[in-house]
Amino acid sequence: MISSAQTLAIAILGCALGACAFKQYAPQPLVPEDIEADFAARSARAPELRDYMQAHGLESGDWPLQRWGLPELTLLAFYYHPELRQAAARAQIARAQEQSAGQPLNPGLRIGPEYHSFIERGSPWSLGFALSIPFETMNKRGLRGEQAAYLAQAAALDVGAVAWKLRNQVRSRFIDNFVAREELALLQTETEARERQTKLLDKRLGLGMISAFEAGVARRQAADGKLRALRKKGEVSLALSRLAEAVALPDASLQDMTLSFAGLDRALAAEASALKREALTHRLDMRRLLLEYAAAETALKLEIARQYPDFEFTPGYAWDQSDNVWSLAVGLLVPVLNRNQGPIAEAEARRAAKAQDFAALQNQTIAATEQAALKYRNALAELAAAGNLQRAMQRQRDRITRQFDAGNADRLDTVTAELQVLEAGRAILQARAATLAALGELEDVLQRPLFGAFLLPEFGTAKDAH
Repeated sequence: MISSAQTLAIAILGCALGACAFKQYAPQPLVPEDIEADFAARSARAPELRDYMQAHGLESGDWPLQRWGLPELTLLAFYYHPELRQAAARAQIARAQEQSAGQPLNPGLRIGPEYHSFIERGSPWSLGFALSIPFETMNKRGLRGEQAAYLAQAAALDVGAVAWKLRNQVRSRFIDNFVAREELALLQTETEARERQTKLLDKRLGLGMISAFEAGVARRQAADGKLRALRKKGEVSLALSRLAEAVALPDASLQDMTLSFAGLDRALAAEASALKREALTHRLDMRRLLLEYAAAETALKLEIARQYPDFEFTPGYAWDQSDNVWSLAVGLLVPVLNRNQGPIAEAEARRAAKAQDFAALQNQTIAATEQAALKYRNALAELAAAGNLQRAMQRQRDRITRQFDAGNADRLDTVTAELQVLEAGRAILQARAATLAALGELEDVLQRPLFGAFLLPEFGTAKDAH
C-alpha cells in the first residue's frame, strides 16, 4: 500500500512536472529609434511588398512597377499602414480571449498537516489532503466559448473596416492628385494662350485700335493666370505628400513613382434596388452587428444556464495516527435567494438593443445608398452637360480657325476661341471631380471596389508575419 508520505511526494512531483510546461516571459522592448528607422527605410521596390501584392491579386510581372494606379496604391497602403496592423493586433486580442473563454476550470488541491497536543499513543501528527474538482452544468463553458468566438469574428471584421477606411483615404487623395494635375495643365495652357492674347492686344494698342484699359485687363488676366498656376504647383506637391501619408511612405518615396490615372473614369450602370441589396449584403458593419447580436443571444443563454448551480466534488484522504481516513464531499450554491433574474434581464435587454441597432443601421444603409446613387446620377448628368458645352466650344473654335485660314478672321479671334474652349475644359474637369467623388461615396456605401478590384486582408497584413 502507498504510504501517505509517498502520496505527498507524488503530488509534489506532479506539480513540479506541471511547472515545466509553464510559458516563460519573453521581453520585447519598444525602441522608438527602430520604428523611425523602419519608416525611413520603406520603399515601393521592396521584394516583400511584391510578394504581398501578388498574393493579393496583382497580376503584373514587372517589378518594380512602372506605373501605380489606385489598386496598386491600395495594396501599398495595406502593406505598410500601421492602422491596419493595429486592427490586426486588436483582432488577435479577441482570438486570445476566445481561447481564455474555452479554458476548463483547474482543480484545487489542499494539503493540511495537523498537530494534536493531547495524545495517548502514536505520533501527534496527522496529514491530509483534499482535491476540489469543479463541474460546470448546462454547458456553461461551451457557451462562453461560443460567445467569445462570435466576438472574435466581429473583431476580425474590424480589420476589413480599417482597410476600407484606408481605401477611402487613398482613393480620395489619388483623385485629388488627378484633379490637381489636370487643373495645373489647364492653367499652364491658359497662361500661354493669355500671353499670346496680350501680345496681340499690345500690337492693337500701338496702332490705336483699342484702349489702354482693354490691354491692361488682358495683362492683368495673364498675370493672374501665372499666379494661379504657381499656386497650383504647390497644391500638386501637397496632394502628393498627402497621398504618401495615406500609403504610409516617406514623401521622397513617391517622388520617383509614376501615377497612372488610366481607367479612373467609368460609369456604373445599376438600379437603386440592386445597389441596396448589395449594400445590405456586403457592408462589414452590418455583418459585424449580426455577429454582435449572435454574441448577445449566446450571452442570454449563458445567463439562463447560470440559474442552475455548478457542483464541486471534493475527494479527500487523511493519515491520522496510522489510520487511513477517506472522504467525499459535494458542494454547490443553493439558488434560494435569487435565480439570476437580474443578469438574465440585462442580457435580454442587450439582445433587444442589438436588434434595434441592426434595424437602425439597415435603415441608414438604405437611405445612404439611395442618396449616393442619386448624387452619382446627378453628377453624371452634370458631366454630360459640361461635355456638350465643351464640344460646342470646340466646334466654334474649329469654325473660327477655318475662317482665319480663309482670311475672314484674325489671330486674336482664334486665341479668344481657344480660351473659351479652355474655360469649358475647366467646367468639365470640375464635373469629373464631382463625379469621381460621388462614385467614391457610393463605393463607401456599398463597400465594394468600383475603381478597380482588390482583396481585403484576411486577418492582418503580410508585414505582420515578418
